Amino acid sequence: MRALRALLTASLALLAITQTASAVEFFPLAEVKVGMKGIGKTVVRGTNIEDFNVEIIDIIPDGGFDGRQLILAEFSGPVIQASNGIAEGYSGSPVYIRGKLLGAVSMAVPFSDTHIGGITPIENMLSALPRRHRPDYTGNTVIPDASVDRKLRFMESWDEAMRFNEENPEGGELGAVPLVAPLVASGFSPGSLALLEEKAQKYPFLHVTTDVSAGGAAADGALLYDPVTEGPLKAGDAVAISLMSGDIDLSAIGTATYVDEAGQVLMFGHPLMMNGDIDMVLQKAYIAYTYKSVYRAFKLGHSLYPVGAAKQDRACAVGGLLNVTADMLPVRVTVNDIDLHRTEEFNVQVIRDPDWFDYLIMIALEEAFSRTTDTGRGGTLRLEFSLEGAGLKEPLHRVNYYYSESYPTSGSWEELLPLTSLLVNNIYRKVKLTQVNIQLDFTRNRVNAAIDDAELLLQGEEPKSITEKAEEEVPEVEDQAAETATETDGQESENGESDDDNQEQASSPAQEAPAPIGPVPPPEVEPPGPGIQPKTVHVGDALRVNVHLQPYREEALEQMIHFTLPEDFPEGPTALTVHGGGGLLSIYNEFGGRGRVLMGSGSFVNLPRELRDLDKIIEEALSTPLNNEIVVTILKPGVDPTGNQETNAEDEEWEPEFRVSVPTKWVIYEQKTLPIIVAKGTDAEADIAEDENGEAGEEATGALG
Repeated sequence: MRALRALLTASLALLAITQTASAVEFFPLAEVKVGMKGIGKTVVRGTNIEDFNVEIIDIIPDGGFDGRQLILAEFSGPVIQASNGIAEGYSGSPVYIRGKLLGAVSMAVPFSDTHIGGITPIENMLSALPRRHRPDYTGNTVIPDASVDRKLRFMESWDEAMRFNEENPEGGELGAVPLVAPLVASGFSPGSLALLEEKAQKYPFLHVTTDVSAGGAAADGALLYDPVTEGPLKAGDAVAISLMSGDIDLSAIGTATYVDEAGQVLMFGHPLMMNGDIDMVLQKAYIAYTYKSVYRAFKLGHSLYPVGAAKQDRACAVGGLLNVTADMLPVRVTVNDIDLHRTEEFNVQVIRDPDWFDYLIMIALEEAFSRTTDTGRGGTLRLEFSLEGAGLKEPLHRVNYYYSESYPTSGSWEELLPLTSLLVNNIYRKVKLTQVNIQLDFTRNRVNAAIDDAELLLQGEEPKSITEKAEEEVPEVEDQAAETATETDGQESENGESDDDNQEQASSPAQEAPAPIGPVPPPEVEPPGPGIQPKTVHVGDALRVNVHLQPYREEALEQMIHFTLPEDFPEGPTALTVHGGGGLLSIYNEFGGRGRVLMGSGSFVNLPRELRDLDKIIEEALSTPLNNEIVVTILKPGVDPTGNQETNAEDEEWEPEFRVSVPTKWVIYEQKTLPIIVAKGTDAEADIAEDENGEAGEEATGALG
């Protein structure tokens, strides 16, 4: 079926090349009079263009989206009556007077008579023609005045108007707003739709709606679609400008206003995102139905096949070119449902807009997962991805593992999203991604393990088994209770409390625990428990950490981790933390520029601020421990674990910690922190250091308050 659609698309594109639109005259704005009548054209069902009546009411001098004129008119006829007024998706519908093009339907007032609306004059729309000369500003070095950021103020003003109208549906002054373009999410799951709606909120010219068909297969079941009768794109045709196209489709629906002999197209009569230069797939669209609505009617439709590319997104129109290919980013998502023995591959293209592309990649991932697994419940996920592009030394590749009780792909937001965002927004050099490949292997089983305990073993020490450690911990409390009970046996306190009351109080744990040794951990790190005394380790020592793991509903086990503490590790009190790895987390540094720093979400794992080379940042980021690894991290004494301390700022090779990790077959969670004291010296001096251990621990505890 996909092959048939590809053949059909190629045939229709060839047809579009061999035919051109005839020239059309423009009706001068200066000649517009009250009461003039005209004809509008739009699609309300299928792909058939139908006429409706237009009567001019007046001209609003500064009512347009660019601060220029807006023509106020009344619309009527069977087509308009079917939707009880003009609807979302009418944007761009051409209006003619005496056979000459006047402009595009573009504005309405919600909760009012939507038989009345606005027309953007064609004269104002010409600024969006793609082949118009535009200045080359790439070499400019003058800092622009923020007070004249016209686009920002323009978008904010429309955003406020839209918000006011939505918050005051039954009262207050209703402002005229653009018809907006239905942003049709074809066959999206509720989870993906929620993500999309959140993102689209800041774009007042887009309104998220859903199509009842699955993306990429819309035309197959369209009852009113006849490919044999389709000709080249012409004024009045329904069009779709795609943010994402292919097996998953996300397109803004509107109407073509003008097509010239050079293959230039003007559409919508208002902006989409006001992004200026754009490169998005332009497709012909199919309208399944046009709905009436108390708020504002809308068209329900979907894209059919590409006819060119949208190139300009300006205040009064969107401009495009026929028979060209849009420069979109190819993304391939393969989902393997291990439990159902089902594998599906999805191929899409997403726009390269810096504010959208990484978000769209994540939505494509979420939607591919949902369509393949048909579940919103939790499970364990293996995420593998590779990024190829110009400006990279080599393709980037990473594999990580996640478990979630609700939606396991949510972990991808801290793994794939920050890396793609860093590459596109980095301040060091241009990186143009050419291919994104993602593979998801999913099981509904819970494949994770908790770190129940960990013990640091010095030379000569033997590990205690899980059973021994459990038996050792329980009698300790009982012995303490028995000892306390003996001391208070037969006595009553001065305030008359009974022996039983005293015994019950004595058997409870101590309320004041000694402060832990080492640097203050970040908020997510649990401090060592009461009674844990620091051990002294020596630089150059061969050390072991015995980790007690509890896999989900399996027998507990032990994992021994061996490592040698580096000779140049500094002396002093610190902490050894045993924890799982993490993903990547993008930090938009206010002073360093967006996309400069990456930070690992695992405990004590970060990128030094001193890194100022994109390749080193990428290398460090990709080496971040994974969620299926047991990680032993020892902070260097005196280092702020939050990463805010400018220690060794001139040494790019300086690391704030020592770290070693061991992979497992589980997603690891929980952690254990042990206080330690790092000392210089040889094994012969170990006995002296042990004698001084208690005194050093007291001094370190006092220093931490």
